[in-house]
Amino acid sequence: MRCPYCGKEMEDGWLKSSAAIHWGKEHTLGFIQEDIKLTGGFWKGLWRGFFAKAHRCGSCGAVILVPKE
Repeated sequence: MRCPYCGKEMEDGWLKSSAAIHWGKEHTLGFIQEDIKLTGGFWKGLWRGFFAKAHRCGSCGAVILVPKE
């Protein structure tokens, strides 16, 4: 996939975190009721993690999330 911002080739991968990733309209800390959870969760042994398939541009740093299938 080509980056829509700089036109360079993007890498396929995963946005990963040990805590859920949320999107919100306000720049606030903590969970806001109307925020949208962007990640799916999984359990592996005792470890919990969250992930979202994404493309990353190594040139300009843009990250684009892939829609859920």
